[in-house]
Amino acid sequence: MKGIESLFMDCEAQKLYTIMIVRLSLRMLSVISFLFTQIIIFVC
Repeated sequence: MKGIESLFMDCEAQKLYTIMIVRLSLRMLSVISFLFTQIIIFVC
């Protein structure tokens, strides 16, 4: 029973970790796109 419980906990931790990574990458993407548009506006 304990093995299944720990496995479930690992699954939950993995889910949280994945959500964190997705949020980080989305934030990075938005920052990069913002900088990109600023550069394009500056150049044009």
